[in-house]
Amino acid sequence: TPAMATEEGGQPGFRWDNWKAWAALSTAQFAIILILAAGLAHLVIQQEGDDWPDEGVLSPLQRANQTIQVTAKRWESCRNHTRKLEANASNLTSQVTELNARLRLKELENKVLEDELALLKNWAQKLQDLINRQKEVIANLQEQQLLIPDSVDTHHQMYLHVALAPMLIVAIVTLQD
Repeated sequence: TPAMATEEGGQPGFRWDNWKAWAALSTAQFAIILILAAGLAHLVIQQEGDDWPDEGVLSPLQRANQTIQVTAKRWESCRNHTRKLEANASNLTSQVTELNARLRLKELENKVLEDELALLKNWAQKLQDLINRQKEVIANLQEQQLLIPDSVDTHHQMYLHVALAPMLIVAIVTLQD
């Protein structure tokens, strides 16, 4: 053991001139502190270990946690897909509205064209009727002309052309309707 000396106050203590003894004592105290710390750590770990679930419980908890994480990722993916679908549905709705407007416009254009076609068919029928009447009148006039003797001068032929004038007026008025 190190030699004890009295300090100036008269209290016993170690002498600093015996450093080997001081180093051995410090090392022993440090070893004791380490042993006590290791024992305390072992005791704390053992007590906390009793609070932790054993492997049989921990494994299902880990699987449940992993399942929750996978489900959360899938839920987020589903939410993203839902947002995309909502955006696509909105876009498609606006496109359908636009196409319906175009369809109504085309239907109106077709109706106008059908009306014009019906009007043209009506005019064509009236014109054909007029042509048929003119052919009848011409045939009648030609028969009448054959009945008129050749000695009649040309002013009667003028009357023949004047007789066709009302037919032309009727044709013009009919076409204007």
